[in-house]
Amino acid sequence: MPIPRRIPTLLLAAALSITAFAGEERKAMDLTGSSGKYLPERDAACTAAQTDARQTAATLCERDRGTIDGPVVFGACTCQQGGFEEKEWLCSAKATFSCLVGATGAATPPAPAPMASGAPLKLELPAELSNLQLLDRVFSRRGFTLTDELLEQRLNAACASGWALACKAPSWKDGTRPTLEKASSDLEKACDGGDDDACVAWGWALEAKAVPTSDGELFRAAARRYKALCDGKKNATACYDYGTILFNELGVKADPRLGLKRWTDACELGEAASCSVLAKVYRTGLKTKASPDQAATFANRACAAGDPAGCVEQALLMNDTAREQDQIARACTLGGVEACFELATSYLNGVRQEPVAGRTRQLLDLACDLGDGRSCAKGGQLALEAGDDAAAARELRKACAVNQVPACASLAEMVLTDRLDATVQDELYAFEVACSRADMASACSELGLALLDSDQGLANQPRARALLRQSCKDETSPAKSCFVLGDLYENGKGGEKDRTLAARYYKWACTQGWGQACERRGDLLAEGVGVQLDWADAVVMYQAGCDAGLPTACHKAGVLLDEGTHIARDGDRAKALLQMGCERGIGEACLRHGKLALDKTLGRDEAEARRSFESAVGLGNTEAHRRLAYLLWNGIGGKKEKKRAKELTAAGCRNDDPIACRGPAFQTED
Repeated sequence: MPIPRRIPTLLLAAALSITAFAGEERKAMDLTGSSGKYLPERDAACTAAQTDARQTAATLCERDRGTIDGPVVFGACTCQQGGFEEKEWLCSAKATFSCLVGATGAATPPAPAPMASGAPLKLELPAELSNLQLLDRVFSRRGFTLTDELLEQRLNAACASGWALACKAPSWKDGTRPTLEKASSDLEKACDGGDDDACVAWGWALEAKAVPTSDGELFRAAARRYKALCDGKKNATACYDYGTILFNELGVKADPRLGLKRWTDACELGEAASCSVLAKVYRTGLKTKASPDQAATFANRACAAGDPAGCVEQALLMNDTAREQDQIARACTLGGVEACFELATSYLNGVRQEPVAGRTRQLLDLACDLGDGRSCAKGGQLALEAGDDAAAARELRKACAVNQVPACASLAEMVLTDRLDATVQDELYAFEVACSRADMASACSELGLALLDSDQGLANQPRARALLRQSCKDETSPAKSCFVLGDLYENGKGGEKDRTLAARYYKWACTQGWGQACERRGDLLAEGVGVQLDWADAVVMYQAGCDAGLPTACHKAGVLLDEGTHIARDGDRAKALLQMGCERGIGEACLRHGKLALDKTLGRDEAEARRSFESAVGLGNTEAHRRLAYLLWNGIGGKKEKKRAKELTAAGCRNDDPIACRGPAFQTED
């Protein structure tokens, strides 16, 4: 199992899943004093520790608290007793001292314990960063970074101070963050110009390019640069990176011990991350013999140097889960994106219990601010579930901007469900991603519809047609998109006309109750355009449209049933449908209904005919003027009203009805 290149990050992530270690993995050190005096009591204790080292060490440490000459500090501490200076012990701040033997290193004060209180987590900014450390943060090489704003500030300051490479950083962005791929050329040129830091970072770029295809030559090219800097200039980071290539045999065949040697050199030169990875290797026995003593030595040194990964290793060696959480959280506050995300995920998945309410959101917010799209997406979902729509939209936008597909889909859904006061144009990118990569039919539909809306300045009928095809696939698809797609095909908008396809899309939309689609398919069937002429099916479609509330569909169904050309005539049903159309404001329906009311085969009802013609006149139907005039002149269906009959025919005449121009006395029922 190779050690990944983002070592501290993965150490922290691994810590989340490790909860216990077998007692035989721990050994007590030989506690003879530095003076060489043999202490039988301690020797016996060390023998007992072979089976339960932690318990024994804790007992000894607790017992010795009251007899130690001088103060005992947390972290790595030197204990003195009875005038004899003992070897150093690793202590942690618990109810009692819990000591692990075998650690060396300078005494350090305890690291902050952010998990122990309800105080909000905040990003801790390093006071100073070397040029190489800044590049490490820029490319998040070891899992630590800064916010976009802080990165820009630090790079601008470095540029202003005369570091030419930093001045080129704006051109390295791919989206919102710089990438090694974009920076590679500038790093190579700066390296050729004598910038050692650029040479190390160029090695990173070569590795990044090598990873997708496991290109051994590129790995070897990076290794050559690291080795030259490690051997020739004692560059600690280069030694560490060279050791990683050797240990993982990336493009090279090497004894893992060569990698351990380079990591040890890097640790001695002050590369805390190298000390941390050595602690992990010796704790787990990865490609070497496990050695808790050496693991503790390197963990202590890394932690003393301020590397949270080393402090996590300390906690793992002591099986101290509380301290482990503290250090992982501390890594998060130092810009460790993976630490933030993995710890938050462990709370969400129930692996760990959230120490204080809201801590998960704090971790995700920090990681999101550091540019981690996954954390933005999870934070946005939590905000959605909590009903905090403003926060949800803010986090989801950040996640979507770095191509977190589910976040884009959630953002689009917020618009569609009116949880976000925005238009498709406002969240155009979210809809684009939700449609193309999340296969979200509703997003494709709304995006396609928006591309037909000239008011939003997005008009693009061919693309709208393509998007709506993605959305409308069967009778379960969004009804509106199927209807609009049918219209595009029927009228040749955004492409060629295809009324056969139009009829299909209308049918799917009609199945879901989209009345206009029912009526439009009925029109095609009634005319035999694009589909076989079928009045029976057309009536079914019109009836569905009528039932959906479209008065024109009621009228059209009534007309077909009344005419009975390609279908058996059904006057009663026609009359009922025409009445519905009339009552909903269709003058033509009122006129035809009035005529049917005078049909003796349907039970002639002159008063009803008079009412229907009256309604048709009120709705502006020209022919109805002379039809009603005839009934009024002759007193059919009610009393005679000759004056009004004359007025009606005069009005009909003015509206270009030549029959009305003859006057009321010359009108007939037909």
